[in-house]
Amino acid sequence: MEQIINKYYADNAKELHRVVDKILMNFGGTVGKYIQAYYSSILLKSG
Repeated sequence: MEQIINKYYADNAKELHRVVDKILMNFGGTVGKYIQAYYSSILLKSG
C-alpha cells in the first residue's frame, strides 16, 4: 500500500495531479489560476 501512495506523491504529487485533473475534466475542468487553490484546500481538509 505504501508503495502505491509513494508512487502518486512522488515528484510533487505529479501522478496524483494527473489522475485528479482527468476526473475534474469530467465536471468541466478548472480554471488555471484556481487549480492550485483547489489542491491546497484538499490537502488542508485531508490533513
